[in-house]
Amino acid sequence: MLLHVENLRKIYGTKYNPTVALDGIDFFVDEGEFVGIMGASGSGKSTLLNCISTIDMPSEGKIVLDGKDVSKLKDSETAAFRRNNLGFIFQESKLLDTLTVEENIFLPLTIQRKQYDIHNKVKKIVEQLGIDDILMKFPYEISGGQKQRCAAARAIIANPKLILADEPTGALDSAAANSLMLTLEKLNKTNLSTILLVTHDPISASFTNRVLFLKDGKIFHEIMKGEKNNIDFYNDIVNVLSFLGGRGN
Repeated sequence: MLLHVENLRKIYGTKYNPTVALDGIDFFVDEGEFVGIMGASGSGKSTLLNCISTIDMPSEGKIVLDGKDVSKLKDSETAAFRRNNLGFIFQESKLLDTLTVEENIFLPLTIQRKQYDIHNKVKKIVEQLGIDDILMKFPYEISGGQKQRCAAARAIIANPKLILADEPTGALDSAAANSLMLTLEKLNKTNLSTILLVTHDPISASFTNRVLFLKDGKIFHEIMKGEKNNIDFYNDIVNVLSFLGGRGN
């Protein structure tokens, strides 16, 4: 077990006017899994990801990643924990326009100050993701889909224990979104990367192995892909979302 979230609660506001964003969340993620998290706006999925990433701290409960209780980290420890254990892919690529694609990708290695053969490491990853022909370009010179694949390369360059993807296809057209999800699927199957994906899109979720559905801060349902293809799993996802009252937007 790589990640264990136990009885997680997050409450905003005051004790006289509380807003319960997460209400007793329990789940685990094994190493090498690709797990989707879905739910309507306000269901708690982004709050959950923020707590796991240490961007926000839970009110109660535990988040244990690779044996370390994240919820007990001191403020001085959180930045190093994120840097050494987590990779991030956001809805916007968050590439730095003043750096080339290659420089953006190996930036985490520079920050970590670890001794790597950086260029060979980048070369292997970008060839795998099909972006080796744009390394010398700047972010403003490439498409949105290419930017997101660069963000994926940056997320895995330092071999994080867990990749957190927060609506990574939200700003992409359908072709670019499909390409990115194929990239994440490849990273999961080939590199055995462990990925936690928050998405409102059932097509994107169909690339995962398992989907957790949140409603009112609780896990409402969970489905496994098993031996199903993406189309059949997509249909299962849509059926669950219909009970939630929509597609998780």
